Amino acid sequence: ENWDFDRQIVAQTERPENMMWTQNKILFLGLNLVGSQVHDETEWETRLTQNAQWAKKHFEAQKDSVSAAVVFGHANMVEGGAAKFETFVIPFRAASANFDKPILYLQGDGHFWLVSRPYAEKNILRVQIDGGSTAVQVTVNPNKESPFAFDKGFLD
Repeated sequence: ENWDFDRQIVAQTERPENMMWTQNKILFLGLNLVGSQVHDETEWETRLTQNAQWAKKHFEAQKDSVSAAVVFGHANMVEGGAAKFETFVIPFRAASANFDKPILYLQGDGHFWLVSRPYAEKNILRVQIDGGSTAVQVTVNPNKESPFAFDKGFLD
């Protein structure tokens, strides 16, 4: 509600907190990807499966109409216990390779600034944002060699 643009947000039927929209030929995906402990194995696996299906569906559907994607999650799926995220990560990586356009995965878990390419699919850039009340402005320009730019001081 605080974003100043006209958008058509689509929610996943099975998991309405997952959302998607496009703007300026950029695909935006919000996923319920959390870190910490697995409290209910069945729910965890179901959520990860539905998240993977949502990402794959929109990477496939939007492949020819967008130039890049931004995926919002929270979980640190690399250093935060990679094995427990495989149900999502394996199909996400495959869908990302097929999408074959720049993808930014923005995560909060960890709460310190981190930029990496943790997977063999070099079109996936992971950025972990600082914790607390800090913000980062992300600019996406798929015409540049490095299509994602970050300004952590834009509110100063």
